[in-house]
Amino acid sequence: MLLLGACSPLAPATTPAQLQHTPGPFFSITETRFDAGLFRLEFPPSWRVVHLSPATAPLVRVVFVSPDQSTVSISQVHAADTSGEESLLQLGGGVTLRIEIEAADGAAQSFFSQADNLIHSIRA
Repeated sequence: MLLLGACSPLAPATTPAQLQHTPGPFFSITETRFDAGLFRLEFPPSWRVVHLSPATAPLVRVVFVSPDQSTVSISQVHAADTSGEESLLQLGGGVTLRIEIEAADGAAQSFFSQADNLIHSIRA
């Protein structure tokens, strides 16, 4: 009991300032869902999510990696930087995403259908 009483002042009564504001874009990841606030999508449960946005970057960049190391990269871009690009997806609210698919050597056909499902699940 004495030990518990001695430790109680160590726990802060409020959330520390460094945890109230973390730099970088908001995002949350569940087992099969990625939510960046401005857009969200569903991904296969066997895939990994790699968040590549630096903490100071205002735009989201994320890569979804399949078990065979094939990838789907999604980068939020400014509309002014998009002239003539074919791999862009325009969402509501002025959100523009660049989508790049990179298949590993010998990628299974299932990768392409899963990547297609991932891309078609993107919503604002």
